[in-house]
Amino acid sequence: MHISVALLFSVAVVGGTLSRDDQKVKNPKKIKIQEGPVSSSVIDRNLVTEEPQIKDILSHYKSYFEDTKKKNFKGHLLGYVTPWNNHGYNVAKIFAAKFDFISPVWLQISREGQNKFSVSGKHDVDKGWMKEVKKNSALKVKVIPRLLFENWGQDDLLRLSSSESERKALANAIIKVAENMQFDGVVLELWSQLAGRIKNKVLIDLILFISRRLKENELVTFLVIPPYQGDTPGSFSKEQFDVLAENIDGFSLMTYDFSSPQRPGPNSPLQWAMDCVIELVPNDNDPLRSKIFLGINFYGNDYTPNGGSPIVNNQYISLLKNAKGRLRYDNMSAEHMVEVKTDSGRHLVFYPTLHSIQKRIELAEDLGTGIAIWELGQGLDYFYDLF
Repeated sequence: MHISVALLFSVAVVGGTLSRDDQKVKNPKKIKIQEGPVSSSVIDRNLVTEEPQIKDILSHYKSYFEDTKKKNFKGHLLGYVTPWNNHGYNVAKIFAAKFDFISPVWLQISREGQNKFSVSGKHDVDKGWMKEVKKNSALKVKVIPRLLFENWGQDDLLRLSSSESERKALANAIIKVAENMQFDGVVLELWSQLAGRIKNKVLIDLILFISRRLKENELVTFLVIPPYQGDTPGSFSKEQFDVLAENIDGFSLMTYDFSSPQRPGPNSPLQWAMDCVIELVPNDNDPLRSKIFLGINFYGNDYTPNGGSPIVNNQYISLLKNAKGRLRYDNMSAEHMVEVKTDSGRHLVFYPTLHSIQKRIELAEDLGTGIAIWELGQGLDYFYDLF
């Protein structure tokens, strides 16, 4: 569902007229906020509902079930953390036992010269934090930082595509930083940077070369891939998945950013997310489905008549305190939205809820995929009870 800017704030879009029960939350400052570990989960507190109350969100969003080692999701779970969101580091430590993979967004790789590559971002690496995360997960979780291919010119790509010594040097640079920093592998973020700039076959061969070298050194390889985009340049197809699947340990599927300020609407419609998985692995019984990690966004979008932008937890809560009506559920996308009026103007906000996240967990379980959360710390603390 996309909404034109002209219709963005029409009452029809947000589900009808407001009743007396739909008015702005009274005295949000007086709502008692539960914070930290509590004795019951969001499920036991009956908070996972298609009709969540704003007052309940404001009251419970900072709390979480005290048994942080209890895992509800049956598949594998990957969570991203970033240096610009410190709360994500705390979330990874608290809920480490729920995760199989944690991917800090730390590293960038660039070409420095003939057969020479440098990895930057090592100053962000926190070995103490890594040690604590592993300890809290009983050494189960693997730390696999994202590696972004940055500032690659056409000449760099041509050399890489035509020279095996260049590919060897690249793989060796990745292996060296992984071993020196005590990583368990890497998440390769290169498809969106390089696809369309070099032939797909060359890019596939490069990924295979790197992943095989990493596997020889007992290192995990994940690949970030875009959602299905048909025949558009830079898309990722079943054909490419089939070629890579044997050597890639996990595909982090970016099933979010469906909408934008130019096309306002839900963040990740449920049917679309399902279609993106089925496009890659149509057979329900194919074990390769388990290598796909369905992307779930823990951020939202705030649309205004002048455009819009992504929002994270504290921004959402601030907007929610000014909501003029209740949260409204769109069955087609399985997402909630709410209309807000502040001193700066009117807003239509799409942001995950317990119910919308639970629907995506159920989808992943039905499809037999893992889940990749972008990103830890952007969501509300009680979200993790569901996993």
